[in-house]
Amino acid sequence: MHSKNGDEGLTLIELMVAMVLLAFAAVAGLSLLIQGQKAQNFSRVKTMATNAAEQQLETIFRDAPSNVLAYNNITFPVQGLTRPGGADAGLITVSGNQPHDVTVSVIWQGQGMLSSGDVTLNALRSEAPR
Repeated sequence: MHSKNGDEGLTLIELMVAMVLLAFAAVAGLSLLIQGQKAQNFSRVKTMATNAAEQQLETIFRDAPSNVLAYNNITFPVQGLTRPGGADAGLITVSGNQPHDVTVSVIWQGQGMLSSGDVTLNALRSEAPR
């Protein structure tokens, strides 16, 4: 059935323009989803690394109040994370005299959708007298 003014529907060009616009919108939406997933992964790993560093500080202060320096340059594993080069992700450094400056850092290598990152916690600790 033909109308009097000649408008019967969408032309091929109009359909192609609509499809291109829809494709751009889909790509933009997918990009947002991927960025959100990356941010969620990074936050999860950063929280895990912070918890591991806090546990190490608690262990040092609970188990070695009179020998904090024994923990200097000790590495420790953090579940699923490695430093660049494959070493354990966690490192403890103790510096200074009294009080000792205890630094616990977790540095991880990015892989897949996970970006590289690090967490560092510092605390001062005096050795307890015996």
